Amino acid sequence: MVTRADIARQALDLSKATFDNTYLSLAALQQIAEDALVAAAAGAPWVPAEIEGVVRACVGFGQRTRGDLKDTVDRCHGLLHDLIDRTLAGTRNAAVGEPRDLEPAAIH
Repeated sequence: MVTRADIARQALDLSKATFDNTYLSLAALQQIAEDALVAAAAGAPWVPAEIEGVVRACVGFGQRTRGDLKDTVDRCHGLLHDLIDRTLAGTRNAAVGEPRDLEPAAIH
């Protein structure tokens, strides 16, 4: 029997997989662009060393920010799974002592 909790988990996992695929694709493209930018700044004799340092600092900031975004989404994904488990997965309604998630979900 497919329950609401099962559907919620599947929807959450599909959203997470979509995020992961998009994130990895964009991160790869950004890495290529950042590497080219750093190489251009480092390889040009007319670019002052300070500017190269600024470029490297900004690229590092972007990389750390991407990492923080990914970590936050991963953490939230786990928290949402915990929420589903706590609220929908066979817990009992304390007021009436009945299961809350035993009826099958409607599939259209």
